[in-house]
Amino acid sequence: MPDEAAAPSVRSQRFQWLDSLRGFALICMASYHFMWDLADFGYLDAAFPSTGWPRIYARVIASSFLFMAGFSLVLAHGRGIRWTNFWKRFAFIVAAALLVTTATWFAMPQGYIFFGILHEIAVASLVGLVFLRVPWPATLVIAAALSTLGVTGTL
Repeated sequence: MPDEAAAPSVRSQRFQWLDSLRGFALICMASYHFMWDLADFGYLDAAFPSTGWPRIYARVIASSFLFMAGFSLVLAHGRGIRWTNFWKRFAFIVAAALLVTTATWFAMPQGYIFFGILHEIAVASLVGLVFLRVPWPATLVIAAALSTLGVTGTL
């Protein structure tokens, strides 16, 4: 009789390196937000978190979250969209985004987060469904074109 403990499960198919990158990105995000706290309490110049290397640091962190979300979308649905799982994940992300918006509305109504990284991941998840069936080189060209348009301000 085969040993059930030795049988691979769906959970064992996870990529440990991707989970490690996610954890590292969370630590980086917390450290970046800590800079905002230090600025809010007057320990750093108020502009410090949004200028110079902290601004670049924030962009790298946000980009890493978006890249990992897209990569995970391909891993989970690249061979066929599992609609139930997709909608569960999507609902969770949207709920978290709405929680962030609501909490920041009450905590700081003059600067609440109406569209943050979770909102972007939700939107990008929907858009990403279209690109699951597009060959990756075409996706790369389209992404580069859209990025260029965004950088040049024509988008």
